[in-house]
Amino acid sequence: RSDAELGSHWEVGKNISKLVSGAKNLGCWRNLRDGMPKQGDIVLIGDYSKKQMEHILVVEEWGEKEVKSFDYGQFDTTACSKKVTRKFDGKSLNGRDVVGFIDIDSIPLSRYALEIK
Repeated sequence: RSDAELGSHWEVGKNISKLVSGAKNLGCWRNLRDGMPKQGDIVLIGDYSKKQMEHILVVEEWGEKEVKSFDYGQFDTTACSKKVTRKFDGKSLNGRDVVGFIDIDSIPLSRYALEIK
């Protein structure tokens, strides 16, 4: 979660917004109207304005009525990660709105983007 050498610090309430704004700046943020997420995409669920708890998950499989994901930061497992299956109703997962997702395949890769300072 944190790597002081790279300037990466986990901050509750800020890191999700960093992911979303970074994806938007790179042009790889999507909504469900743009298509469904696919394996490896990073999905934000939970609309904060509707008092839904926000959560990030990594898609394993996105089906018409069910989504399987890899979830991290889970406090009920010793490894803090687990596979989760949720019901999908076309707009939400288990009642939490799908806010949007990072389309991993559309992240622009360049020499500059890959350099670590």
